[in-house]
Amino acid sequence: MPELAEEVNEAGEPSGDFGPNEIKRFATLKEKVVIANGCTLGELETARAFLDHILDQTIIQMEVLR
Repeated sequence: MPELAEEVNEAGEPSGDFGPNEIKRFATLKEKVVIANGCTLGELETARAFLDHILDQTIIQMEVLR
């Protein structure tokens, strides 16, 4: 997939190649479906970044509901 033009990114978003650290920092996954279609998206570290983010968000939501 070609890289998106700079004007598509919001201020402060990473551009170019980004990995697990950027996913943890910038991902907003509430009520989203993630389709992994890139070469390195099957890497354990990348998958863990998504899963850790989902777990963190679930814990925060549970704490809010208490």
